[in-house]
Amino acid sequence: MIAGIIVSFITAPLLLKYVGEERYGVYRVLFDIFSYFGILDVGIFGSMMMILNKSMAKMDVSDKWAAIIASKRIYYKITVVSVFVFLAFIPFLSYLVPVSDIPKREFYLAYLIMGIGIFFLSLKVNQAYLEAKQLGYLIGFGLTFQNVFYSVVAIGLGYIGFGLVGMAIGFAFGQLLPYFYYLYKFKKIVPPLEREITSEEIEQKRKDIWHIQWPVLLTSITGRLSIYSDTIIISKCMSPIAVSAFFISQRVVSIAGNFLMGISGATWAAMGELYNSGEDEKFRDLFFRISKFISVVSVIFAVPIIFLSKSFVTLWVGESLFVSDFFIFVAVVNMFVQSVLTFWGWCFTVTHKVHRLMKLQILSTILNIGTSIYFTLTYKHSGPILGTLFTYFTLFGWWIVWHLKDEFALSVRKIVLTFLPSLIYLLFVSYVGLHYYDFSIVKTWSALFMYGFLIGVTNLLLCNFLLFSKEEKQYFYNRIRSIL
Repeated sequence: MIAGIIVSFITAPLLLKYVGEERYGVYRVLFDIFSYFGILDVGIFGSMMMILNKSMAKMDVSDKWAAIIASKRIYYKITVVSVFVFLAFIPFLSYLVPVSDIPKREFYLAYLIMGIGIFFLSLKVNQAYLEAKQLGYLIGFGLTFQNVFYSVVAIGLGYIGFGLVGMAIGFAFGQLLPYFYYLYKFKKIVPPLEREITSEEIEQKRKDIWHIQWPVLLTSITGRLSIYSDTIIISKCMSPIAVSAFFISQRVVSIAGNFLMGISGATWAAMGELYNSGEDEKFRDLFFRISKFISVVSVIFAVPIIFLSKSFVTLWVGESLFVSDFFIFVAVVNMFVQSVLTFWGWCFTVTHKVHRLMKLQILSTILNIGTSIYFTLTYKHSGPILGTLFTYFTLFGWWIVWHLKDEFALSVRKIVLTFLPSLIYLLFVSYVGLHYYDFSIVKTWSALFMYGFLIGVTNLLLCNFLLFSKEEKQYFYNRIRSIL
């Protein structure tokens, strides 16, 4: 993961230089459009992980294989549907992505190349097995390789004039190669079949997956509409070039957010095992501890990002691609809220209660997209993240808290106390820092690292002192020590 992050920071200025801001922005929009075509895939993927997790808790090899075989058969059908939808979307591309200086042939060829991975969706069964087996570090390695491969290929082909097509080639093959790596690891660790799996067992697993899949699918649709609509809204309401500044300015925020959501992703299997084993008290205790840990770690990342983002982007790619301090502030608060809500959402997914969030997801998505368009027309680049934040605070946040109370007998007061002190601290420190200190004096990389280190250490100590209780400090210290 760290290697991938370093590579992305090194290569972004080179990509902007060799392919230009418009092509870079168009690629980001195509990437998000392409992500929509994994909606059915994500529904199956999430259902499959839950079924596999349940089978592993029972230590039943035949049950695992029945789920694997059923999943592959479903994926074959999903592949056909996804390819059809992908091709049927072509006539709408020029409306959503109004390009001016890019040849139509290059634009459409890049889109078609990016879709190659759709033909290999069934290979994701191996990835799901590895994640259910709590081998997420293998997935992390694959994603790092994907990032490195894409960057090297995109820059190389961009340098010799392939532009948008070169970026698409890097994406397509960078996406495929990790799938084959997961297949190799899957074959090494999956236990051999002890007996032949009957068609009745496979059919039952197929029904189980589809039964869970529909709520998960709806969650996937609403989640992707909210996340991947941002660049499309910016492209349509402003321009593809504006997408470059939107993406670059919050790049550090996005990476920190992915790390925080990775914490949630690393805990879902343990939460699922506790719930499926009937250990409700341990489930509730772990819920409060992880929620508190995520909220505090979010603040530890957030404060240095708010203070130093402008200096970082200016040194990295130039001040012209930095939106504003207000944009970064909203993006960071958004990151904080989203990291906590992601973990809460996982609790419903792994306990097969995600159907309770369906109405909430639909209403939140409608409100998010509507307010994002309005705020984009009013506040430009900050519009999509303002729309998301508005939705979190006015609808999604308080509604999911009450669902947590009803489904898992969790105290509302305790839930609020897991994140509210951290949020207040973040808002207060951000206000003081942005209004009373001038961080624009940071003009060199050495000064940036020095200020980053000082702010980071100071913030870490304050968070540890103010936001964790003595018992929590000891608990997390012991957990970290046992991992290391």
